[in-house]
Amino acid sequence: PLIMIFLLGGIVTFLLAVVFPQMEKLFAKVDADLPFITKAVIGISNFITSPYIILALGGAAVLGYIFHRWKSTEDGQRSWEKFLLTKPIIGSTIQKVLIARFARNLGVMLINRVPLIASLQVVSDVVNHLVFKEEIDDAIGRIKEGASISDAFAESRILNQMIKGMLNAGELSDQVPEMVEKIADILDNEIDATVAKLSQLLEPVMIVFMGGFIVIIMLAIMLPMY
Repeated sequence: PLIMIFLLGGIVTFLLAVVFPQMEKLFAKVDADLPFITKAVIGISNFITSPYIILALGGAAVLGYIFHRWKSTEDGQRSWEKFLLTKPIIGSTIQKVLIARFARNLGVMLINRVPLIASLQVVSDVVNHLVFKEEIDDAIGRIKEGASISDAFAESRILNQMIKGMLNAGELSDQVPEMVEKIADILDNEIDATVAKLSQLLEPVMIVFMGGFIVIIMLAIMLPMY
């Protein structure tokens, strides 16, 4: 999909910035009565080839820099992560990635007999997600007070009920390391399936958009000739 996006952007930019200005000169010479679609594309072409595009790109860069600076703050990062987690598809995918990363790292350390609290402290630093890190740190505090791992994560918004139930089952059977590894395997498979499905869905959509843009530009060129 990314390749198709770049390809689409390159084709459309070439047509609007190079091809269409030449066609506009031709239309001006013959003094043709231009249809609306042609006038609209001429307006877009003129904007792309004018100095205003530099101002627009500069404004977008400034906004991007401001957003990056805000997201680099603790409050900004926390707000952005919470926002993404609420979005359909994106939120659930991020959640699965976080849990898989958490479970894979925790499982490896527990299987190698690293103490639970020390393992969670390491995992807290490698999840690379402030909201989840804060939940893990809170859970560490509860475990130090005597709570079990499932009870410590009872209020977690990242770990769903299925994961919490599996952790509880692992504790009851005294197989937490094996259960955590199993969680990681299950979620890794789900993530791979989700990414593959999204790619399959995006490809035809991008083809339709690419074809639609090119058809619009070709109509804008051809209609004034008839």
